[in-house]
Amino acid sequence: TTSLTISNTGERELLITGLEINNNQFNISETWLKIPAKQTYNVAIIYSPLYSGEHSANFKISSNNINIY
Repeated sequence: TTSLTISNTGERELLITGLEINNNQFNISETWLKIPAKQTYNVAIIYSPLYSGEHSANFKISSNNINIY
């Protein structure tokens, strides 16, 4: 398990409308969330391999902010 920190450096609430990962060997603790202005939130990414070997995935964040990095 590892975590991804999402920071809202803006002046208004950040609405994360989707957190997606494209490999079923990884799970995300949240699928949506609200982050108040000037706050952060840690999302857990859980690795549960179905078979041995190297695994990778792409992570997608959808939000109400066009300036997400």
